[in-house]
Amino acid sequence: MYIRYFVHKNLTVMLLGVIIWLALVFLVAAYGKNTNLGYGGSFVISLFFSPLIGFIVAALSGTRKEHVKQEEPYKIPMREGDMLEYKGKYTEAIDKYMDAMYHLEHDYKKLPKKMEENRRILLERLSRKIEELSNKESQGRPQNELISN
Repeated sequence: MYIRYFVHKNLTVMLLGVIIWLALVFLVAAYGKNTNLGYGGSFVISLFFSPLIGFIVAALSGTRKEHVKQEEPYKIPMREGDMLEYKGKYTEAIDKYMDAMYHLEHDYKKLPKKMEENRRILLERLSRKIEELSNKESQGRPQNELISN
């Protein structure tokens, strides 16, 4: 009788331990998804060694570069130029558009053909926009003029 109770109690404790172990393994794997180790690597290390070791290895492996979203350097001044143009601050808008052109001309080398074509189109569009704003500015339009439709 005592042996049955002892075996039943040990199986319950062991089953509970396995469930907790697997839950921790899945948590570490979820954490490792955005690391250089990845979901699978974190899962395997956590499963075979321990969730603590898996977590440490995943944390030390570093963050994946593709998961760190970085905006293209030309987009920020371009967006700022659009806002300044809308507000009628043409001189400041021209400066921002010039910054965007600088990034497009200097930050992108050896692009694939399609991307190079898109870069060239953006440069032409910015050049026309700068010329258009220079003409508006030289015609003496007020800096805070709003466009009405």
